Amino acid sequence: LTFNLPNMDNSYDLALTAYALSLLPDRQISKPFLDKLIEKSTYDEATGTRHWNTASYGVETAGYAVLSYIAHDMIVDATPIVRWLTTHRYGEGGYRSTQDTFVGLK
Repeated sequence: LTFNLPNMDNSYDLALTAYALSLLPDRQISKPFLDKLIEKSTYDEATGTRHWNTASYGVETAGYAVLSYIAHDMIVDATPIVRWLTTHRYGEGGYRSTQDTFVGLK
């Protein structure tokens, strides 16, 4: 996986890979993937939120990014993403799909 970083441009792939690698004993291996993922994000200063323009996988991408930040003990950096996730929940607390809800609430 680590050799594919230069070829990875899909935000969802980067988020999933960053999270998977953050579960390894040497979680620093995942940091370059997380850094590239953040470079591809959009930060909205007016709302203090961070998100990715991946219409079908936006919630999952954000969820995996938050999990990666937590694995790196970077809670403050995860806050704008969590803020975005909370603004995109449905009234009952879930998201558009079961998978989105699972990852978004994890």
